[in-house]
Amino acid sequence: MNKKIWKIIFCIGVIVCVICLGLLGWNKYQAYRLQKELEAIENSQYTQRDGQEPELPEGVRHGESIDFDKLQKINKEVYAWVYVPGTRIDYPVAQNAKDDSHYLKYNYKNEPEFAGCIYTERLNKKDFTDPNTVLYGHNMRNGSMFQNLHKFEEKSFFRKHTEIYIYTPKKTYIYKIFAAYKYDSRHLLKSFNFDDKKVFKN
Repeated sequence: MNKKIWKIIFCIGVIVCVICLGLLGWNKYQAYRLQKELEAIENSQYTQRDGQEPELPEGVRHGESIDFDKLQKINKEVYAWVYVPGTRIDYPVAQNAKDDSHYLKYNYKNEPEFAGCIYTERLNKKDFTDPNTVLYGHNMRNGSMFQNLHKFEEKSFFRKHTEIYIYTPKKTYIYKIFAAYKYDSRHLLKSFNFDDKKVFKN
């Protein structure tokens, strides 16, 4: 090959390397930013002790309520908080008024974020009175969002951790875990009529 072709190949190689390094740097920055956001949540900057919660089992957040006023000043679409003892799942829950997929790519501050936010779709009311409420969250490699749900695949963990807590401005809901299993990609609320008591029971 002549020198001109080698120069072209060299230039292409340099460009590819620069692009790869740029993407790697961007991914590292996004992971760093996500970690800082998670640390802010885990450091309980949105929780306060007020003694108004019902009596809860030992080891579970006790006597704390979420500072929804503070959260909703940041993002008015945050309306609940999910907490699963024994896991890192301890997050705000949001619902977008127009786009059900919005919080796949936006965090609880309503800022662009590849990890998204725990959220529900508009098919669910925000007062948790539906027969089934579906919470969505990413399966993140770093163990954040809903990745820790995989812990329930272990029988010993499943037997020891039997409850999920949902905090809202008015109530604390305590849900008993009776099953945990992998499922297909069907949209649950569009595939089944849970208002039908027979369907719900099945």
